[in-house]
Amino acid sequence: MKKQIYIPSNTGKYACGSILLSFEDTARRETLLPEKNIPRRIAVRLYYPCERSAAEGQKKARLFSEHKAAEIRKAYYTDPTKHFNTGDLYENIPFIKGKRFPLIIYNHGYMSCIEANTFLCTELASHGYVVASIEHPFESILTEYPDGSSVPFIRSLSSRLYDGSVAGGVLRSLSLIMAKGSDREIYRLFDAKFSGYTFMKERIEEWVKDSLFALSELKKHDIAEITDFSRIGCSGHSFGGATAYRLCMTHPDIFSCGINIDGGLFGDYSGMTMTRPFCQICCGMNENAVTRSAFGTSAPAYRLVFRDSAHLSFTDLKLLLPDMPGFGRLPAKAMHKNLCHAHLGFFGRYLKGRKELPICRDNPAVIYKEFSPDIK
Repeated sequence: MKKQIYIPSNTGKYACGSILLSFEDTARRETLLPEKNIPRRIAVRLYYPCERSAAEGQKKARLFSEHKAAEIRKAYYTDPTKHFNTGDLYENIPFIKGKRFPLIIYNHGYMSCIEANTFLCTELASHGYVVASIEHPFESILTEYPDGSSVPFIRSLSSRLYDGSVAGGVLRSLSLIMAKGSDREIYRLFDAKFSGYTFMKERIEEWVKDSLFALSELKKHDIAEITDFSRIGCSGHSFGGATAYRLCMTHPDIFSCGINIDGGLFGDYSGMTMTRPFCQICCGMNENAVTRSAFGTSAPAYRLVFRDSAHLSFTDLKLLLPDMPGFGRLPAKAMHKNLCHAHLGFFGRYLKGRKELPICRDNPAVIYKEFSPDIK
């Protein structure tokens, strides 16, 4: 008998409103298509708290367009609209007057999409956060804009991620997984194996620029009425998680704290110190790709290793394909709740000033590690 699909409902006191925006950075050319000489244009999906009374009687928002659903079917051989195509969110619900909420910048993974962690974003909004989820054109499965236009993923980019050799990248990753040593020793090995991956380093810098540009545009948008820009955190999955680490490391004047969900920490960090609290979430297989976050920091650092999980099980694909081989044995419901619990606990402490830090410390499904500031 096939397991029933788990569809989460938000647990916070607010309903979740949503708006799709697009911002064109006329000061930047699209480096992935230099021959076209076009500006970089990103899409941003906002999730924000609104009064539950404002959502009463309203139709819940659709998660996927037909075009996006078709691209997901091609990539994952499953139809996301078959099991759920609405979430616990509503489009264009009025803002709450007289209140301001912390902001979280969220970045999806490479070759993923803006909907990849919808249920995490809506849960955060229901607990009093404005979440700006950024879609990176030509590097997501499909980027759609409010005017109905869209741009597809450039398939030739896949091999460039691995410095031109997918097989070589897989072999390096496998040898890293088997490596033993201290966090510093493992990071030195990781850095040696992947230091030549210049394309990844270049793209992280571009995603950082996307995030900062989106932030500058949000300050001009109506969402600024309910956003406290003095309290900004960031999160993201995979490549987006590595971007969150880079944002906190290089722009501590903007970001108060950050979370990386299972993203390898590619990039040059020699001589750099993390000065913002940071939480590293990962599966056991990828722990050796994230050890950099445990040292070289003057701020609190945490690592949560989710048992029986896998890279894609941190996304909504785990909800859609709960029994898919390679997605880990941790049930979809527990996976989602633990991921949300970690985010709410961490951001509650470092964006809302709560004293407790309930981020899965006593959860048998999670290995909790806390690191003291270490800048040797």
